[in-house]
Amino acid sequence: MMNRDFSYNVYYMIRAISDLNRTKRAWFGSSDKEVSSYSEDMALLFDSFGYESFIDDCKAEGIDPNLVKEMEILRDMLNAYTPPPLGEYEFYTEDAVIRDPKWLDIVEQAKRVVSAWTLNTTR
Repeated sequence: MMNRDFSYNVYYMIRAISDLNRTKRAWFGSSDKEVSSYSEDMALLFDSFGYESFIDDCKAEGIDPNLVKEMEILRDMLNAYTPPPLGEYEFYTEDAVIRDPKWLDIVEQAKRVVSAWTLNTTR
């Protein structure tokens, strides 16, 4: 049986990714309630909250196939994403990620997951 705490945590992280304003507040320190970074958000979703296993659990429990499909698409997009480098020896910045068209596609996919999740829970 799926752990409800993990379900809430996964949903929260996907909803956070889908909200560009929240992401900017958290990543750029303009909120005293939320502080995060690209790396922290990905570590929470995949490592702490087990997004890969969560999707498998959803399949095993017969969760709406459309929701599972949308979560798989998001997972694949996140796994394939590489933040844009600043230069040959420099790491990415959160600002570069926020402006990256590939990241904006991920934000839109996260919105689709949130929408499918909401439809699934209101049935």
